[in-house]
Amino acid sequence: LFWCEEKLLSSRREALDIVRDAFLELPPPHKRDPYFGANSLQSLTRVALKRGQLQRLLCGEGTCDQAVVVRCLEMNDGWTVGTEQAFDDLKLVVGMLTEQQLEKFLRFVISSTGILSSAKIKVDANPVEGSLPTASTCTKTLAVPVGLSVDSLREKLLEAIDSTRFDLL
Repeated sequence: LFWCEEKLLSSRREALDIVRDAFLELPPPHKRDPYFGANSLQSLTRVALKRGQLQRLLCGEGTCDQAVVVRCLEMNDGWTVGTEQAFDDLKLVVGMLTEQQLEKFLRFVISSTGILSSAKIKVDANPVEGSLPTASTCTKTLAVPVGLSVDSLREKLLEAIDSTRFDLL
């Protein structure tokens, strides 16, 4: 496995175990009705979601609160004195997001609409002028352009999160 996949799998081991257990609770093939495809998915969903654990484990039982998200932001290595302002500006921008924008931001960065207060979002400086912020959901890393005003950073961030499709989740 790629490092990113291994990290994701290890962090979601309990959720994967719940899915496995749900599959094991399905009836054996000879006891399934002819429309097994639809029923198997319903059975799996019922078993996994009745516990309420699958969504919590996959998405976290976190919050979508600006103060919590700002506290979760952490500078990655590579920042310099000249680029640290971008990190401070990012915290201001995140603190100004509406609830809907904050949910989009979290989906953009961590593939979830809630975050645990103990989580960390690593932030990298992107020195490419005029670039949009980019994210890696596997590593929970956000790269932000440096040298922008707070307003410009906000516009770039909103453009990035609004232009990202999440229909595969």
